[in-house]
Amino acid sequence: MDITPPAINPIHPDLQRADGTSVYRPIGSHTYTTHWLLAAENRLLAAARRSVIPPVGRATFARVAGLHQGPMDTGQRALASSFALSEKLLLAGLGPAGAGKTTAMRLVASAVDAAGGRLIPLAPSARAAEVLGTDLQRRAHTMPSWLHQRARASTGSEPASPGFQLGPGDVVLVDEAGMAGTLLLDEILADAAAAGAVVRLLGDPHQLAAVEAGGALRLIARAGGTVELDQLHRFRVDGEAEASLVLRDGEDRRSAFAWYRDKGRIVAGTYDAMCDAVFTAWSKDQDRASPR
Repeated sequence: MDITPPAINPIHPDLQRADGTSVYRPIGSHTYTTHWLLAAENRLLAAARRSVIPPVGRATFARVAGLHQGPMDTGQRALASSFALSEKLLLAGLGPAGAGKTTAMRLVASAVDAAGGRLIPLAPSARAAEVLGTDLQRRAHTMPSWLHQRARASTGSEPASPGFQLGPGDVVLVDEAGMAGTLLLDEILADAAAAGAVVRLLGDPHQLAAVEAGGALRLIARAGGTVELDQLHRFRVDGEAEASLVLRDGEDRRSAFAWYRDKGRIVAGTYDAMCDAVFTAWSKDQDRASPR
């Protein structure tokens, strides 16, 4: 179905192409979608409003949070408590790279474990799943592989592995959710809801989008079903955190580029020269990290 917005003003004949479109409308700018995709988006939005039994009780979370090791700022603790205690079937947590989203998820994982449930980490890609599993110290899956194994078990084609079981009190965590396709998220949501589990999305809608039809994380964020982090921890150079946020939000990119230029972070050269420079820098970092 065509969902291209109609022209606001009448088009003068001298400003029309042969097909009747305005010369000011870029060629190929028509937008299409399907009824299935719109229905999936509506189900995700409805899930962000639907109340269920939270995966962790307040007393359990307070006890686990009191024993949690490592520094956490107010935003990280708010994100962790929301993911564990929220009654919403679907809840999203947003934050730029370096905001400490994964650190907050370690507390969520501990709280879910203490409550008798399981936190199941999922990601759109194998690389992202590997990093997530390492950070949370538990097996992570790609979204398609998780759904595939769940489907095989449900049809009886193979015994249900304990690692792929899902039940009440479990939390399905989708990391890098901005890169997740909407239809995949819809499948994961339906599977979790049928099992009595909840879904938590983690990501940044300002980063890379999904290869397939996506945008669900941004849609949910606009609807208000999110918890957001805005304090960065990754950077140590004065001004770098602020510059990265400006660059991310796109409000005043000139000031951000000026910061990177003044710090010598912007270099120019031929393709071959830049490739050589990147390789040389990488090689030095590898040598520095290798044990002597």
